[in-house]
Amino acid sequence: MNSATALWKMVNHKHNRVLIKDASPARFGMCEQHPHKENEYYDKLTSKAHCSICAIAMAQGQVNSDKGNLITLEHAYKQAKS
Repeated sequence: MNSATALWKMVNHKHNRVLIKDASPARFGMCEQHPHKENEYYDKLTSKAHCSICAIAMAQGQVNSDKGNLITLEHAYKQAKS
């Protein structure tokens, strides 16, 4: 078994992918850019969760993103469940 296969098996064994429709809003964790802030928004274009600080930066154009793609995690969760 090569090292890539061994690594894949190890990661696959320890982590289960969860579809957004099967997750709860609380499962989105902390922001990558601001580890002290919980993720509250979901970017439909990039499929990533963001905190309120990142969402404000996106809305003000400080970060390359279309602010129209941001929705709350609760809204994303409800859309995925329906």
